[in-house]
Amino acid sequence: MLFDKLRHIEERSNEIARALSDPAIFSQPSEYARLRKEHAETVEIVERFATYRDVLRRIGEARHILAEAATASSPSSPRPRSTSSPPGRRRWRRS
Repeated sequence: MLFDKLRHIEERSNEIARALSDPAIFSQPSEYARLRKEHAETVEIVERFATYRDVLRRIGEARHILAEAATASSPSSPRPRSTSSPPGRRRWRRS
């Protein structure tokens, strides 16, 4: 729900940016001022939303890398295991 609202704000901000890039807008000073104000109110939200989506993407990539690493170190690969030994001294063996 929040994502939908943020996407809507982003879409509106993009529409405003396109309207502001149209040279015809300069012939309507009051409309130009209204759009500039609305765009200024949305631009920071849009930038932070883009940063948030980028963070979510990076988290997804990190989870994918961790899942691949966990698969690569599956139980079929040899791991050192501790055998019983006197205190203070450890022995390792492969299983």
